[in-house]
Amino acid sequence: MIFSPLLQGTGKSVIAIQLLSALIKDKGYNAFYVAKSAYVKENYLKKLTRDIPQYKFLRTLFMGSGNFMTSLYNEFDVLLVDEAHRLTEKTKRGHLYLGENQIKEIINATKTSVFFIDETQNIDIKDFGTVQNIVKYAEEAGAIVHMDSKYELQSQFRCNGSDEYIAWLNAILYNKQFIPSDTDFDYDIQIFDDLTEMKEAIVKKNNESKMPSRMLSGDVFEWKSMNDKNAIDINIGDFHAQWNKTKAFATDPKSIDEVGCIHTSQGMEFEYTGLIVADDLYYENGQVKTNYRMHPEHAGEFRRPHQKRIFVEDLDHIDSIIRNTYKVLFTRGQKGTYLYVMDSRLKHYLQEKINELKKVC
Repeated sequence: MIFSPLLQGTGKSVIAIQLLSALIKDKGYNAFYVAKSAYVKENYLKKLTRDIPQYKFLRTLFMGSGNFMTSLYNEFDVLLVDEAHRLTEKTKRGHLYLGENQIKEIINATKTSVFFIDETQNIDIKDFGTVQNIVKYAEEAGAIVHMDSKYELQSQFRCNGSDEYIAWLNAILYNKQFIPSDTDFDYDIQIFDDLTEMKEAIVKKNNESKMPSRMLSGDVFEWKSMNDKNAIDINIGDFHAQWNKTKAFATDPKSIDEVGCIHTSQGMEFEYTGLIVADDLYYENGQVKTNYRMHPEHAGEFRRPHQKRIFVEDLDHIDSIIRNTYKVLFTRGQKGTYLYVMDSRLKHYLQEKINELKKVC
């Protein structure tokens, strides 16, 4: 088993896809790309098969992380597990949770498993993919674990390669001290007072480039259009929009009129993003804080399997989930992130910090 802990935005998905190609084409291995998120698989598949009319074979190379509950021992040569931090213990099928353990099932099913992981991207209380858990089950299976510094991707790929921006963002979201470096800051981040103007700016960026730009938001708005196609999910002033309709949000041109959530944007990248920083993130007494109660009442990301209530002992974990979610959302834009901030005090604080960032860099 090869284990690759990664920094966010280091290009892990690109490496996984290139490795898949090399293993199949050059080595003739029985290899597959694995991800929990159907959105990730669908969008990468569309990107890879855009100019290929007959791509049924390529589709078979993309598998879900819950596909190995009944696999034979060492049935596959290599499984490349992207976004391994999103692996769950049980596999959800409708209202049922099946299988024993996705990590164990993947390790059992293949001769070599490669896990690409970034623990700061855990965004659901049911996320089970941690360094500790993967190593634990690999050792229990008697697997040889390769995990050292040579498998860590250090360089920043997303956000115009700006390590400075990532360090600044970590300081903001996790209330840490930001220590500027001598590196150049070349990233377009700005706050908009008017959400409609921000949408117009994103549409303009989208029309000017082959790489898509998209609107994103924190997950605090009811998904009314899921059951009523004409319902509007997000109403802020003169801005009205629906949540993303399809798994192909990142690649479907029609999605420019929608707002993407964490699930359709994690693992994806855009040229620019217009991010609605919702009121589950706010500023008070010199700290950036979270408020899970702003999420829809039936939202499942904070609830354990089969549980309708939220446990008090999970509140610290839930706080991390919200912060991690925004870290992902703040880093989807390759060249820039435009912000509309719902909490007025947080808006003022972020503007101060953006001004400071641009001065020191």
